[in-house]
Amino acid sequence: METVLVIGAARSGTAAARLLKQQGYEVILTDSGPVTDRSGLEGIKIVDNGHPEWLFEKEYAFVVKNPGIPYRVPVVKRFVDAGIPVYTEIETAFRAAPSLRYGAITGTDGKTTVTTLLYEMLKRKSDSARFAGNIGIPLSEVVLEAEGEPADIALELSNFQLMGTETFRPEVCTVTNLAPDHLDYMDSLESYYESKMKIYENCREEDWFIRNTDDPEIMKYATNIPCRIIDFSLTRECDLCRHDGKVWLLGQELFDEKDLKLAGDFNLGNAMMAAAMAFR
Repeated sequence: METVLVIGAARSGTAAARLLKQQGYEVILTDSGPVTDRSGLEGIKIVDNGHPEWLFEKEYAFVVKNPGIPYRVPVVKRFVDAGIPVYTEIETAFRAAPSLRYGAITGTDGKTTVTTLLYEMLKRKSDSARFAGNIGIPLSEVVLEAEGEPADIALELSNFQLMGTETFRPEVCTVTNLAPDHLDYMDSLESYYESKMKIYENCREEDWFIRNTDDPEIMKYATNIPCRIIDFSLTRECDLCRHDGKVWLLGQELFDEKDLKLAGDFNLGNAMMAAAMAFR
């Protein structure tokens, strides 16, 4: 039986630990503080109030870390330096349920709004729609609840979560915008922007990446895109655009602007991206 170490016993860590245990791994869950709530963690070895040296002497198939823990923190860096794969729970959840349909959203601003709108639209199509990720629900929890049944997932992703992915693949994805952020965590602004582009890294030819052509940084950093590009703009005609008071996707009307209850062009753009993702 292979062993996996989960670093961080917050909600995403405990969900990942439970899912990995269900998959047949021997799971060790460790945290720098006390783990007081151990419900649902039966059969998982818990090491709290610090990370003893023996943890680093065991062999692991991979390590799962809380996305908020920087890679430079010693407890994580030791595994990185040793060449052991270090993932976030998004990657392990995706590996457990690659057949779920994922609409993934990242960006500096607006990603929670787009994720929420996408979820509300998906609910109208299917009772199986779910939302997860940086919006507050670990993807591992959703996978556990799905129990192998098909589901459409509106998935909000921070760059911290994306940095810990390797095979994650959404059917449709977007980067809402790019602006300076998280420079206390990242090595540079460039590395922050580049980390966002991991969202489409494993997409296939038939998948969609909705590219915000109004954002110059996205146009600079969104390169080597392996899937179909759907260009989006609020100011010019393209694949996803506004024209004569209506929103159009590839020549098909999606909705009338006057029906949108959220005010402002920024929210219109969020709704346009969400609607295109739901259409896909």
